[in-house]
Amino acid sequence: MNRYLCALLLPIASMTLRVEAAVFQPLGYPPNGGFTSQASDVSADGTTVIGASTVPTGHQLFRWTEAGGMQPLGALIPSPDWGSTTEGVSGDGSVVVGTIGNAAYRWTSGGGMVGLSGLPGAGGTAALGVSENGSVIVGGMGGLKKEAYRWTSDTGPVRLGFLKPAHDYSIAAGVSADGSVIAGMSRSASQREAFRWTAAGMIGLGDLSGGEYTSVATAISADGGVIVGWSASSSGEQAFRWTQGTGLIGLGDLPGLGFQSKAYDTTADGSVVVGYSINGAFIWDAAGRMQSLKKVLTDVYEIDLSDWYLIEATGISDDGSVIVGTGINPHGHTEAWRFVVPEPATLSLMGLGLAYVLARRQPGWGLPHRRREPFIAAG
Repeated sequence: MNRYLCALLLPIASMTLRVEAAVFQPLGYPPNGGFTSQASDVSADGTTVIGASTVPTGHQLFRWTEAGGMQPLGALIPSPDWGSTTEGVSGDGSVVVGTIGNAAYRWTSGGGMVGLSGLPGAGGTAALGVSENGSVIVGGMGGLKKEAYRWTSDTGPVRLGFLKPAHDYSIAAGVSADGSVIAGMSRSASQREAFRWTAAGMIGLGDLSGGEYTSVATAISADGGVIVGWSASSSGEQAFRWTQGTGLIGLGDLPGLGFQSKAYDTTADGSVVVGYSINGAFIWDAAGRMQSLKKVLTDVYEIDLSDWYLIEATGISDDGSVIVGTGINPHGHTEAWRFVVPEPATLSLMGLGLAYVLARRQPGWGLPHRRREPFIAAG
């Protein structure tokens, strides 16, 4: 039995236990004088956070580690262009992929930032995901009619096609640990649909009932068996989790202002999902319940976040021990953050533990989510 599920069988009395060493860590700003920072992902081992920051003279992509702090990636971008992004990071943090000036790049500690060979130079390309060892990169290539691709140094970009002949736009957003399973979105003029791609081809995942026909995959589990993202529903945009057994299941939303949620990442086994809600960052666990991440950190781990607003959780490590995201700090500035819990299995207790804590609503600020979804709205 999965160790996360085993933890759920603990006696109710154990719900009062806390991990005293859990830490919420603001990540600050680049050394060249930044005043905002946003985290976009975390490595599978939890050691490396990637993101972007605005500095007085422009826009700076960054890579953060415990030892080195926040270090710039590549040259300063001369304008605060959030279209230039860090999007994916390898399992140990040694490879980072993303987009600068509508061109896909791959960064390594030894080689720095370089463009992906074989991609078209015109029309715009994006790199959105990378395999655990950094050798397989996925994204979108071409002009307005973009097509999803899978790239390696040996093959260059291999086109993945579209769900249907009428679909003339697709983009890959996530890839399994071994690079064999890919998740993304394919669209036509009237609809967008999340897909799962393997060597056997591309299959559509459907959408939630109600609203326009729309679903977008944003991330995939290490083994490729779980895909998360968001879909239009009768209530509004809603986070989803997909498996072959369950199909596409809506995860709901946090109570408060309006209804909107999007799932951005999942653990290696797909049992824990994190993302954005219009009412703050959320965590969904194996108990099948969406919770306010701020409420969990406050009530279960007794971390004082009274002066913070957690906008979104954008990444989670494979074992669930590290969660990263973006918030509004006590000074009113946008700042990346990192939460570390020493015992990953305790994440499964969050849903049940909160059932024994007096419920109190955390009011949302109505802020828009900041994570980019390159090219999804284009074409």
